[in-house]
Amino acid sequence: MYPMDEYGAIYTSGLTVFRQPENTGYEYMNKPLYGVCSLAMAAYRDPMLNGTMLAPKYAVGMRKKIENIFAIAYHHKHDCLVLSALGCGAFRNPPSYAAKLFHTVIEQYAGFFQSIIFAIIDDHNTGQQHNPQGNFKSFKEELDGLVVLPVTCFNQPNTMYGPYRVSPNGSIVKSICIRDLPPCRSGATCPDMYDINHAGQFSHPPLCIQSLMQQCTRKDDNVHMSSFIHRKPCKDGAQCKKIKGKHDEEFEHPPSCPESGNCQDTTVDHAKAYRHPKMCPNSRKCRQFQRHVKEHCDAYRHCIPICLHGGYCVNFHERKHIDEYQHPFPKPCSFTPYQCTLYEKFITAKNPSELTDDVHRCHNTNTTGIDSQPSRYPQE
Repeated sequence: MYPMDEYGAIYTSGLTVFRQPENTGYEYMNKPLYGVCSLAMAAYRDPMLNGTMLAPKYAVGMRKKIENIFAIAYHHKHDCLVLSALGCGAFRNPPSYAAKLFHTVIEQYAGFFQSIIFAIIDDHNTGQQHNPQGNFKSFKEELDGLVVLPVTCFNQPNTMYGPYRVSPNGSIVKSICIRDLPPCRSGATCPDMYDINHAGQFSHPPLCIQSLMQQCTRKDDNVHMSSFIHRKPCKDGAQCKKIKGKHDEEFEHPPSCPESGNCQDTTVDHAKAYRHPKMCPNSRKCRQFQRHVKEHCDAYRHCIPICLHGGYCVNFHERKHIDEYQHPFPKPCSFTPYQCTLYEKFITAKNPSELTDDVHRCHNTNTTGIDSQPSRYPQE
């Protein structure tokens, strides 16, 4: 069993605990505890630090060690864990950083264990330079009362759910191997993670699942940011034409509109916030749309597009154009101002409240004169 592999552990089952704690003088228990399982993992001794943080090499290695503890326990079908402040005593690992690493692994294993308990005692190894306030305080502040909910969607490429990793193209799901490729010391900030040669020699963190759902609230946490990949926003956003393959792995894109092909929102802000299917060339006149053919309606969007010329459109007199495109001005009246008797009443009225319903309906907010801009007409 010794020397242990850097990321290896010793799993022992069938142990019997028959003595009480130190404060009782290790007295014999009245009733021994049978069938206890133990997992021993060695932390780094005197690791290099950057202030109160582990140096990158030791940070990614320490997380891999913690991840393997969870993977081995799950492999042996345990549903509860009792953990320690790994390496924060005689081995001098900073407790605040170790607690944050545990936090990231607990997030990854959300739903795989019913409960996780930390049994931490501030003994003679606390109160030193690396843990002047002990170990209990840091772990309590970071993890006490933490509840993580399992992810319901397991098909996102390059993500991890407990011990299972989805391949970058989303086609393969494989389990963690405790002696897999060594972790890249640059973690989620590695500039070469998409290089084939580099990726073939080192493992890299998965994508942050919360960021994929636009819900990540821990972007100010350096440990979380180095433990999970957060893609940079694509400059083309929802209009990007390359949302596939390597480009999609490297850059973040807006989510698909929940209304899919049924979306009728054509505002600029909505178009930037969501991706949509291609516009059907027949728009609302599409026969398949009118017949509610689901396959076609899911693949294409059917809505009235916005006229590219906006308020400066010169085709406002063409009924077909007005019916097929949205404009920022009311629908023009089919008559010229001097031919429409309702319009004449509308612009000459001194008191709009005295106008009849048919005048209001035709020339107040729904229509405007053909030869004038809508801003020239009074509004209620």
